[in-house]
Amino acid sequence: MENILTAEGIEVFKIQPLKRNLPYGKDTEPGKAGETYSRYTYRGIVFTANDNSDFAKFRENNSLQMVDFRKGERIVKDKEGNEVVVPALEIVAVLTKDQVMSSFGFDLEKKRLTAKVLDIQMTDAELADLLKN
Repeated sequence: MENILTAEGIEVFKIQPLKRNLPYGKDTEPGKAGETYSRYTYRGIVFTANDNSDFAKFRENNSLQMVDFRKGERIVKDKEGNEVVVPALEIVAVLTKDQVMSSFGFDLEKKRLTAKVLDIQMTDAELADLLKN
């Protein structure tokens, strides 16, 4: 069984960048030459994401709603050059706010239009809760 960690809703704001726009090295996997990646941290664990990935795009435009990580370990060298095992995260799935809202069976824009027609003053969260029932 896989060890999955999920960050969703307000938890995605706890994903913080450490270093951005780092170039892939010459010994990286094929097809990555010339591309960049960024390092992030979540719950004290560092992970990387390609700057062209859905994760990076969704996070940049503030539409990231959920991230599934696979928890694991990797080996790094400490300051003295000793190999140390540290926790690792790998992104396995991401969803936007609109994707999550559409899973409730309605379109976000239709919801807003319905609220305008009915002259209802509610937040998106209140409308989503109302339409679930």
